[in-house]
Amino acid sequence: MKPGDVVVGMLEGAAETKVRPAVVIASRTYLVERPDVLVGILTTKLPRPATSTDHVLLDWQAAGLRAASCFRAYVLTIHRSELTVIGHLSEQDWRQVQACVRAAFERKEEVMQPEPIQIRSASKDVAWEYATLLGSALEIANGHGSPMSHLAQEAFLVHLRNLSEFFREGIPAFKKAQTPPDRPRDNIYAVDFCHSVGWNPKPFGHDTTLIKAINKTVSHMSYSRDLASKGHAHFEGYLHLHGTVKLMRQTWGDFLRSVKSEFLQPRCSEDIHYWLDQHTKDWSVKFSDLERRFETRVNELVHEAQERERKGIPGFNWTLDQTPDGRV
Repeated sequence: MKPGDVVVGMLEGAAETKVRPAVVIASRTYLVERPDVLVGILTTKLPRPATSTDHVLLDWQAAGLRAASCFRAYVLTIHRSELTVIGHLSEQDWRQVQACVRAAFERKEEVMQPEPIQIRSASKDVAWEYATLLGSALEIANGHGSPMSHLAQEAFLVHLRNLSEFFREGIPAFKKAQTPPDRPRDNIYAVDFCHSVGWNPKPFGHDTTLIKAINKTVSHMSYSRDLASKGHAHFEGYLHLHGTVKLMRQTWGDFLRSVKSEFLQPRCSEDIHYWLDQHTKDWSVKFSDLERRFETRVNELVHEAQERERKGIPGFNWTLDQTPDGRV
């Protein structure tokens, strides 16, 4: 017996116990470890209307049933000796039945909407993400050799992913209501601070090469990560760092121009600008000088690459204004 099997047996219903069909919804692990089976009943009484936990079978005949039937998330536990397998659901029907079971048992996440005091406090976190993004970019450009160069790039990509989500999430709901949108977790969104969306979120979409490259590099250890490494999405510091920083600087500037006055000085003394300075006050390069130092260093690297190329010396050829998705 396996998940998705269609069975018949003497099964309890809402009104009576009788011989009726059902679908095995227990997992393979459950079926290996236990003698009983979890099933969801099938009925020929089609619901009017169907709910999110009902599914009218598309391939009922191929599943061994005599009449058009509907899965309902009416779950029973019964010993497998009392059941007879008569067929198996098609792939499309089984996917829908699994979705019905999830809908029946999922726990709805609590949603939250940030208050102004929370948004003001979040200025510290947002500033940290941007300051460390620029700081790690400068360290990559400075060049430290392995393993420090790899560590700097991973740090850069982590903060880049955080800021990409920050600029991407919550926008459709914000545009409808013009208020900080509800969310299932307490993530901070750029729109929480803003009176409008003055930046372009498209470069940070899930389907962009940039985001795919980030996720491939800093994902959890998994077999899918190994498969992804054979794909085309990749982030190379010497090719993509300058353009990606330029893209983020443009987005950051557009974001700051969209921030409500209540989250900026003088109304908010500890605003994002305040925290950018505070976070970097003990760094060797302060925030006010990070962007200039980064631009200077990358332009030096480009010049050095041109000189090497002129002399026929191999090496990494740094480029300007390029991201994994093309030119900025």
